[in-house]
Amino acid sequence: METRLIIAYCICDDTLKKIKVKEFGHTRMSLDGVMTTALAAVFCL
Repeated sequence: METRLIIAYCICDDTLKKIKVKEFGHTRMSLDGVMTTALAAVFCL
C-alpha cells in the first residue's frame, strides 16, 4: 500500500508540473498531497 501511495504522489506531482499549475504560497499542504489523499480515499473504498 505504501508503494502505491508513493507512486500516486509522484504521478500527481509530475502531472501538476507538466501542466504548470502554480500553488498559492500560504497553503499548508501542496496540491499533489491533496490529490494523493483524495486518490487514497477513493481506492480504500
